[in-house]
Amino acid sequence: MKKIFFKPVVLISALFALVIVNTGCNGKPENSSSISPEIGSYKIAAQYVDSDQPLYFPELTLLEDGSFNFSYIIARDYLPNGDYQIKDNQLIARDEVVDERFVFDLIDSQHLRFNPEASTWLQISEDDLDNSGGRLLEEGVIFQKVGTELAKIKVETYSREKGYVVGKVLETTCENILDEVSFPLGDQISIVDPHGDPLDPSVVKEGLTVNVIFEDYGFGTKPMDLYGVTQLVVTFE
Repeated sequence: MKKIFFKPVVLISALFALVIVNTGCNGKPENSSSISPEIGSYKIAAQYVDSDQPLYFPELTLLEDGSFNFSYIIARDYLPNGDYQIKDNQLIARDEVVDERFVFDLIDSQHLRFNPEASTWLQISEDDLDNSGGRLLEEGVIFQKVGTELAKIKVETYSREKGYVVGKVLETTCENILDEVSFPLGDQISIVDPHGDPLDPSVVKEGLTVNVIFEDYGFGTKPMDLYGVTQLVVTFE
C-alpha cells in the first residue's frame, strides 16, 4: 500500500488556518469569566447618591464592538475611550492614548463595582474631584445598567390631558425613593402586560398597579420625579 506523507509546511498552514477560524474576529471582547456584562450605559447606583452631591456623575458605556467610553469628570475635555476585555470576573477598560486603565469587578450582568486599587486614571485637582462625581470613584462605588431601576406603584392620579402619573410606591429597587412618585406619560413609554404584549394607553387609570422601569429620579420634589421612564408593566392586581 502506498504511504502518504504530509509536508510539514502544509500541516503548519492547516493548523494556523484552524486557529484563525476558532479564534474569530467579530470585534467582541474576549471573555474568560462566568459573568458577562450587558451592552449599554452604566451609572452610579442610586444608593450612593444624595441631594448634597453634584448633579454630574460618572457614566460608563459598553458598545457591541468591544469598545467603551467613560465620562467621569465634567472638568475634562477628553472622553476616555478604547477597548475592554472581561477576565477573571473583571471588566478591564484601557485607553491607550492617555494611558488610563479602569477596572470594574463584575457583580452580575447589570452591576459593576469600580476597583480603584486596580485602576489608574488621570490625576486631577481636589476641587475638580469635589465638584463632580469623580470623588465617588475613590470609594469603589457600584455602577448599575441604565434603565434597570424599578418601582411598583399604585396609580393615585392620572391626567390624560396633562400627561402625567402620580402613584404610591409599593415596592422599589431604590433605597432613597419617597413613598410617592410622579412622571410624564409620553409617547416614548411602552405599556405592556406581564408577558410583554403591548397595551393601549387607555388602560392606565386610577387604582391600577404597574411596575415602572426608569433610569433615575430627582431630589427636592414631592412627589419625587422619575426620569427616563421607558416602560410600564401592568400587573392587573
